[in-house]
Amino acid sequence: MPPPTYDKMNRAQLIAELRRRDAQARQPHHLEDVVHELQVHQEEIRVQNEHLKEVQQSLEESRDRYADLYDFAPMGYMMLDRSGVITETNLTAAMMFGLERGKLIGNPLLLYVSATDRDAFLDHVNRCRQGHGDEVRTELEIVHRDGRTVPVSLASRVPRDAATAASAEFRTALIDLTQQRQAERERRELLDRERIAHARSEAKDRFLAILSHELRTPLTPVLAAVSALEEQRVPKSLAPTLRMIRRNVQMEADLIDDLLDITRINRNMLKLELADVDVHALINEVIDMCQPEIQDRRMNVELRAGATHCVVRADLKRLRQVIWNLLRNAIKFTPARGSITITTDHPQPDRLRIVVADTGMGIAPPLAGRIFQPFEQAEAANGDRAAGLGLGLAICKALVDAHGGEISVFSEGPGLGTAFTVVLPCLPESAVATPVAPPVRAPSPARRAATAGHGLKILLVEDHPDTAHIMTKLLRARGHRVRSAASVKDALATAASESFDLLISDIGLPDGTGLQLMTALKKSAHPPRQGIAISGFGSEEDLRKSAAAGFDHHLVKPVDFGRLNKIIAQIGDGQKKK
Repeated sequence: MPPPTYDKMNRAQLIAELRRRDAQARQPHHLEDVVHELQVHQEEIRVQNEHLKEVQQSLEESRDRYADLYDFAPMGYMMLDRSGVITETNLTAAMMFGLERGKLIGNPLLLYVSATDRDAFLDHVNRCRQGHGDEVRTELEIVHRDGRTVPVSLASRVPRDAATAASAEFRTALIDLTQQRQAERERRELLDRERIAHARSEAKDRFLAILSHELRTPLTPVLAAVSALEEQRVPKSLAPTLRMIRRNVQMEADLIDDLLDITRINRNMLKLELADVDVHALINEVIDMCQPEIQDRRMNVELRAGATHCVVRADLKRLRQVIWNLLRNAIKFTPARGSITITTDHPQPDRLRIVVADTGMGIAPPLAGRIFQPFEQAEAANGDRAAGLGLGLAICKALVDAHGGEISVFSEGPGLGTAFTVVLPCLPESAVATPVAPPVRAPSPARRAATAGHGLKILLVEDHPDTAHIMTKLLRARGHRVRSAASVKDALATAASESFDLLISDIGLPDGTGLQLMTALKKSAHPPRQGIAISGFGSEEDLRKSAAAGFDHHLVKPVDFGRLNKIIAQIGDGQKKK
């Protein structure tokens, strides 16, 4: 028989049960059972009391944890009544006001809102009254006890079941926006600094481009005059002087190119036009280009072509610039009658190695570690500081890196020569189609004279008087009929009355640009058959713009008159075939 459930008995039943048990207890055989049952019941009560104590302790610990979390939360919490009076707050919120919690509770929050934001707070409270459980947010400033203002974001919510009750309270979180506002200010300042730096960089680039144009322009008539003198019968003693003038004019142009190249490299604006290039042919061309200096210094330059497949995927112009810089560098730092050896081989089947070694001044170990940094220079072979800006090797490294190659330098020390090594990916012989050979150099005076019979009718537009004068003189000396103009207006007026085979125009003109001139002439009744643009600006973008305007060629000042004659001769030959 199961034991009776005492908590379900009424008073009479309980008394009857006790009397029954008392009667049983008077019987000896029931006494032990009653005592045992009472002991079990007592143990159950003890266990239940201990469980109740554990539950109570857990509740107290949870309450304490909640209180700590509430008070020391990273944001302030408040309870506001429907009038905006503070009914409860945590310690974090009190610290935001610099006040004790007891001094906040019972006061309207409006008292601690800055005067300029009180209307915004009243609107916040009004929206909370009208809300139905939706969160209401407002950004405003509160006033700290020390007088400073603190930007905060209020986020209030009314429980849905109490939204319409008169006693409803708004659960409100206060988020300190000081660090966020500071981060936003710093971000704006950083953006402003970046914009200023970008504008300054753009201004610097524009300045360098304009400076390049202005520096190149007066070099053109000098180079043209040298070309004219070289083709005439001048005393043999003047030949070295003419070569010296040409060499120094080219040096000035190279310095300008280096400045523009290092700017493009620093701005990641370097572009490559890749093609299959025969490295051996290119090295021979560069050696030929440097022959005047090699002969003047009575140096021995030898190419030891050990590579069996010498075609690389490269930008012909830029790879020529690398080899030319390394050879010129070797010539500059090697005494007269010294030797320079250019060797090619394959360190790996898919790699081509080019080594330019000289018997020159060598490099001290400290300089070797920074030789490829901009503006680093050693002393020239004569002991003086080398001419130039110290940009050539830095540009070489950037160009080699852009081709996926490596460049390094080795010298055993001062006076023991230097070896520069360039390693580039090369194409296997089976993958080589027809490599791009370096263009043929400008024809000799005899060859130019042979093509002079194909006289063209040329409109020359150039606002620099000296350049216009010497170019007109040289072109006419080759049998061409030349009309000159100094502005877009004059050129259009001249072209309106007669037609021309060729337009040679400077890009920068007093009343417009050569691009505008060519565009207008292309739409005229008698447009020129060909166009050659001349400019001190020679970036990829400048070349693209001149081609888009209709020019067939773009020559960068100072104009090599031999190259100009070659282009004109090709145009004349083409017209003769027609």
